[in-house]
Amino acid sequence: EELLRANPQSGQAARDVSVSLVNLGDFLGSRGQAGDAEEALAYFQRSLSVSEDLLRANPQSAQAARDVSVSLDRMGDFLGSRGQAGDAEEALAYFQRSLSVSEELLRANPQSGQAARDVSVSLEKMGDLLFRLGQSLEAAEFFRQVLPIREKLLAANPSSAEAKRDVAIARFNIGEGLSAANRTAESLPHYQQSARLFEELVQVNPNQVGTAILLTECYETLGKVSGGVAAPAGRAWFEKAWSRLEAMRSDGWSLNQAAKERHERLRRLLGR
Repeated sequence: EELLRANPQSGQAARDVSVSLVNLGDFLGSRGQAGDAEEALAYFQRSLSVSEDLLRANPQSAQAARDVSVSLDRMGDFLGSRGQAGDAEEALAYFQRSLSVSEELLRANPQSGQAARDVSVSLEKMGDLLFRLGQSLEAAEFFRQVLPIREKLLAANPSSAEAKRDVAIARFNIGEGLSAANRTAESLPHYQQSARLFEELVQVNPNQVGTAILLTECYETLGKVSGGVAAPAGRAWFEKAWSRLEAMRSDGWSLNQAAKERHERLRRLLGR
């Protein structure tokens, strides 16, 4: 802030202040002590204000526009998780504004992979929020819009693990939206393709614990939508999920809490 006061025309100084405000908001938002949520929100709002000022001063700057989009997403993420009255509607409005900024950036830079991915992230965030609100079909429609963007990015970068992971997640999300809307038959091929992509990623990088855990989540979900433990197909998927988790645990991998709970849940379900 002192640097910015000394150099009020400096875009870099303003951007550094914005980043510091976001970091403070992230910290307070995760700490969870009394008063932290309100203070975190104030930091996010200040960061957004700084970013918007920068964009007004530099309307042709793609970086300034992207910073505004990121700040809008932060506000949406925070409000979407806080859960107070009116937060969900306000969060959705922030995500919609972020999407508008990202889409404008993509129109101005149609060859930009980053701009395309930012559009897909904004769409995904809107889908996630609607899914949490119980609007499963609406969420699935946003997830469907994500898929062609990410498949195009993967086609342009077939060796990119990030691009392949993004497609796998998009497929899984579509499956989740359809499954929650009781359209299981439609969800199944999306889950299957998601699992195939995660398997390819794990095969290339077997030590990537996060991807391996996502694969086990996909396997477990496939078990549920394939008839559960009483159905041969469902039980086979559960076996695959449990076997991989058991191997990871036996090899000393550091499993997160969700993976530990999945391992125990499947152990009981399969009678191991």
